[in-house]
Amino acid sequence: MERKSLIKEIKILHDEIDRECSDKLEVLNRCFEEGRECEDCALEGECRFNLPKLLEISRLYEELYSKSS
Repeated sequence: MERKSLIKEIKILHDEIDRECSDKLEVLNRCFEEGRECEDCALEGECRFNLPKLLEISRLYEELYSKSS
């Protein structure tokens, strides 16, 4: 997938999560920025609710970063 498409897909997934739990998005983003896994997250239950989307976001970020280097 090209860089623009990856960024667009990540944004779509973030927007979906934002609609589902807008008050938790900041904490979830912080977890990923810090490289913490869902199991380590203080919002484990809420995080697990969105786990498929979060894993897809993580995978897309990996693909994006691999294209950047």
